Amino acid sequence: YFLLRSSGLYYSTKTKSKAPQDLTCLTTLQDVSIYFCLNAKLDHKAPSEFAMAFKGSTTKEFKCVSSDTEEDLLRWFQALRVVKFGDKIPENRATVLLEVTQEMERMKTKSDGPPLIRSPKPVLRKPLQLPTPPSKPM
Repeated sequence: YFLLRSSGLYYSTKTKSKAPQDLTCLTTLQDVSIYFCLNAKLDHKAPSEFAMAFKGSTTKEFKCVSSDTEEDLLRWFQALRVVKFGDKIPENRATVLLEVTQEMERMKTKSDGPPLIRSPKPVLRKPLQLPTPPSKPM
């Protein structure tokens, strides 16, 4: 089994033991990036298709961990995100909301009406014309 602590992600070296002396650190979360693995079963020989990888900032190696279901993988990913960025998540949300509000206010002052979302001009393309095959002599 795995155990997530603020200091990192640990796994048990014994099958059912939860004793601290049987825990081994898989990775700390300070200088590590976490990625979703695509084709984990095929490319990384993971037991399931639902996997994530931990890559340190100073190494090219990575560690791959898989879960039984996609739902479990997403839960682990969210928990890792909270442990790693917990104190920054509310700050980042507030910053994004402030930037969006300021941008909407700026758009209101530029136009008389409500802010409009403009899509790019559609690109008109010529219809595809296939060359006519040469006629065969009879």
